[in-house]
Amino acid sequence: MAIPSRTSAGLVLTTLLLAACAEPGPSTTDPPPRTGSPPGAAERFRVALREAPAAVVPLFEARTFAGSRGDTMPYRLLRPLRLDAGRRYPLVVCLAGHGSRGSDNVRQVAGSWAAQVLAEPANREKYPSFVLVPQCAARNNWGSSVPDSVRAKWQRRSLLPWPAGMDSVVYELIGRLRGELPIDPDRVYVTGQSMGGYGAWHFVISRPRLFAAAVPIAGGADPALARGIAHVPVWAFHGEQDPAVPVAYSRGIIAALREAGGHPRYTEFPGEGHVVWPLAFDDPGLLDWLFAQRRAAAP
Repeated sequence: MAIPSRTSAGLVLTTLLLAACAEPGPSTTDPPPRTGSPPGAAERFRVALREAPAAVVPLFEARTFAGSRGDTMPYRLLRPLRLDAGRRYPLVVCLAGHGSRGSDNVRQVAGSWAAQVLAEPANREKYPSFVLVPQCAARNNWGSSVPDSVRAKWQRRSLLPWPAGMDSVVYELIGRLRGELPIDPDRVYVTGQSMGGYGAWHFVISRPRLFAAAVPIAGGADPALARGIAHVPVWAFHGEQDPAVPVAYSRGIIAALREAGGHPRYTEFPGEGHVVWPLAFDDPGLLDWLFAQRRAAAP
């Protein structure tokens, strides 16, 4: 099945957080690096940022969640086209990048390639699921399980404290939705790009018993934390020439997962930069793989 690719792409805004450099990591790729990747990923994303507010965002229900600690978070929810009595459906959590932060409850869908792909009619028919797209506040992030050296480098450059994560609010929201909607607790997935790629890694590291699988794109995490998520199916993607989030971030955590006995998939795009999420979802096997995963018991 060839997954329909979006017709847009744009340069994502980067921050000092994404500019922190990493030490060189092992070069491991599984499946092998793809060659002949479709050109124009950045332009495809740029068009999506422009067109999605009118063409895609209205498909998602606009909601606001009030957390138990007084935090509020706007989010969008896409429902399956049909709900069959007695059936439970997967939940896909889509984490957008830095440029989609705010409070308008629009930009996070326009900036999430995964959410737009899952909203395509053919994919809604083939992969009926709930799609959750929370919006990160302007001064926060999704939480980052990165080495202390990365945090320190960012703080030295920015002269600002490390941004507070909104991960606990999203976890509470997931719990609320599981009580409200027919969601399969064994098929909760997370995917994210750029800042959301960091977030996807962080979500499975901090809640390894919640998520059945993760698809982090252009993100990274501390390899020292790999052992705790070796049982979680992961398919990560990164551009070899990423100037914003060094490819060593993905290489390092993937190598550590394998060393810990895990079996992650990893696709690295030769010669590509930061905006590789359109290329990731061009892979005809990605959604089949994702929706086949079920939560495994942690060792």
